[in-house]
Amino acid sequence: MRIYRTIARYLSAIHASLFFVFALISGSEQLGGGVGGIILNSPNTIPWLFLGMFVYLAWKKEFIGGLFITIFGLITIIFFKTYQDLIVFLIVSFPPLIAGVLFILSYFSKKNI
Repeated sequence: MRIYRTIARYLSAIHASLFFVFALISGSEQLGGGVGGIILNSPNTIPWLFLGMFVYLAWKKEFIGGLFITIFGLITIIFFKTYQDLIVFLIVSFPPLIAGVLFILSYFSKKNI
């Protein structure tokens, strides 16, 4: 169904974009602020760059991209320890998990039609 694909696409794109910008800006003040602080803080965006690449892949190849996004969501549970706080889990790990599953469902629903 198209609704799975539409929700997955926009949920994952918004989530990846917001977290990329947050990771880029947060902490830059302690590193000198301004453009220099943002540049020094840019390694914090690496996980979200990967998610962005997975989102792009999912727009082209739903099944493979959906698998990568789902695995990314599972990795965030361990790496960011989101299992310790429900709110953090719902904000950080849950959207990629849901988007990945929706991409996979979209692939299979398109294949069966």
